[in-house]
Amino acid sequence: MRSRSFLPVLCLSGSLALLTACDNDNQPLGTWARFTQFSILAEVTNVGTGADANGFLISIDPSDTVERVGAGEPLRIDQAKGGTWTITLSDVGGNCDVVDGDTRTISVVERDQRTLAKRADFTVDCG
Repeated sequence: MRSRSFLPVLCLSGSLALLTACDNDNQPLGTWARFTQFSILAEVTNVGTGADANGFLISIDPSDTVERVGAGEPLRIDQAKGGTWTITLSDVGGNCDVVDGDTRTISVVERDQRTLAKRADFTVDCG
């Protein structure tokens, strides 16, 4: 007759249950939760001699975030989920041109512990 018990199996099952428990938004809790946080960092750099008096708008979709920033003013938006994010620069003055387009797209894989922040920078020429 075997003398092994089911205790190791129960402990293993309990550990797995803790790792895969989810909150109300179906996001993992416990050990994996910290890997779902990341930041989008954005900054507008002016390479011209002029300026845009009222600054610029940076919008982040799908989070519905819209922030006004001036040239050289960094913006940090914390996000809680992975996915594809579209960052758009708008409200650019008539004396300014956006270099390389006014939209940036970034992708973040959920629970990728290497992704703490993604940059979406813009360059404008206000001449």
